[in-house]
Amino acid sequence: METKSIGLACFEPQSFADLTRLGEMAARSRLFAVQSPEAAVVMMLTGASLGLPPVTALRGIHVVQGRAVLSSDLLVAVVLRSGQCDIWRPVEVTAERCVIETRRRGHSDPIRHTWTMEMARKASLTGKVGPWQQFPAAMLRARCSAELARMVYPDVLAGCYTPDEIAEIVPEQISVRVDSPPLAPVAAPVVSEPAPLATSAARSEAALARAIAKIAAATTVSPKISPQSGSPRLVVTMVECCFS
Repeated sequence: METKSIGLACFEPQSFADLTRLGEMAARSRLFAVQSPEAAVVMMLTGASLGLPPVTALRGIHVVQGRAVLSSDLLVAVVLRSGQCDIWRPVEVTAERCVIETRRRGHSDPIRHTWTMEMARKASLTGKVGPWQQFPAAMLRARCSAELARMVYPDVLAGCYTPDEIAEIVPEQISVRVDSPPLAPVAAPVVSEPAPLATSAARSEAALARAIAKIAAATTVSPKISPQSGSPRLVVTMVECCFS
């Protein structure tokens, strides 16, 4: 029985739903340097814009400082796959110097590009322990390849950078100064303290004192004999009492 290959090596999602499911699988697998399904989807979309299948994009595209960047080898692969490159040839690769030559289709003369360790030192790339000190030849080749690819094939790469290059890009800090006229001083509002109010108890005591005084002034006291007992008693007759 004859079997037919389904071409998984060139598998392409047929819809955005397929791409989303593939991104979720790539993130869960932890086989690629992706932090989330969304990042995996963006990497695959970036690769698709350069003609790369999804797995190739996930292997060669990285996120550095929030931007999707390509390894130098993947940049060269995109150039070679584009059909626009007739020649891509390393002429010299050492720990001090790298020279690469390429010729674009339809052009008669090749173009060479050179990167040296002296250039790296001037760019302050070799001052700390890292790949520039440990693998100088590989770093020179990567930098030379990336610059030559963008220089000769800008329409193919559309401004792609390598992780090493993008790490050196520092957003320009723009400070804007706005001069405004000084504001006139505003006087603080004057708040007068209210006069202390007498308490209800004090008012009651004052009213009671006035009432007692009026009662005392309007009261007559006369001795009388009680007809029942025949003994004298005091009869207090209130003539008028006004409390108000």
